[in-house]
Amino acid sequence: MYSWQIHLHATLVFLPRQSFVVFVQKDHHRHRHHHRDIKLADTYHDIASLLTEIGDDLEEALDMHQQSLAMRKRIFGKNHLQTAHSYDCIARLYDEMGDFEKSLAIHQKGLSIRQQLLGETHPDTAASYTNIALVLQQDGDLDTSLEYHFKSLHVREQMLGKDHLETASSYGHIGAVQLEKGDLESSLQMHLKCLAIRGKNLGEDHPSTLTSYNILASILYKMGDFEKSLEMQRKGSIHAG
Repeated sequence: MYSWQIHLHATLVFLPRQSFVVFVQKDHHRHRHHHRDIKLADTYHDIASLLTEIGDDLEEALDMHQQSLAMRKRIFGKNHLQTAHSYDCIARLYDEMGDFEKSLAIHQKGLSIRQQLLGETHPDTAASYTNIALVLQQDGDLDTSLEYHFKSLHVREQMLGKDHLETASSYGHIGAVQLEKGDLESSLQMHLKCLAIRGKNLGEDHPSTLTSYNILASILYKMGDFEKSLEMQRKGSIHAG
């Protein structure tokens, strides 16, 4: 039974017949408009997502996402997961447009909602940590990026397990930042962990596993270990064929 139906039954006893009819009409009208507004907000979101995927007009996509956000804040409230999702979409658009400062500020809003509603150790909160870390990496703040990536990793290891693909993704992200910092040995170890999980869960011939082989080949080459680099390249090529 919907909440409005419960309210309706509770009110039935206290209403005269004529007033009851008016009450039912108004209540039904209100919930019909509520449902319509939710659908409209979702439509704005879907159009914006399509425009983003096509890459045709990011400014229009941003406007659509902002309209969806405004409606979701009005319908669900400022601290709702649907609102957080809209923040994420807007932040990703600013990221694509090169406005990292705005992207970070809006991702922080999404993170704050998830921390409040889901807690610090929920996988969706970990996803917010990762989103922020990726923007920080692009903005050149590698040390802070690593901090957020490690936060995400710890949550994923704890809540999803050390052999989960999302955990592998965190290993890969951390390895990428360490590589950019010039810490080849640490990067190598992280990417090896990522490869092990992907090979186990996806198989040796999966594109993500092949990507791990290629990354490892590149790192080993930079370290001067040409023999192992060639071995990784061959493994990737064999499984790709």
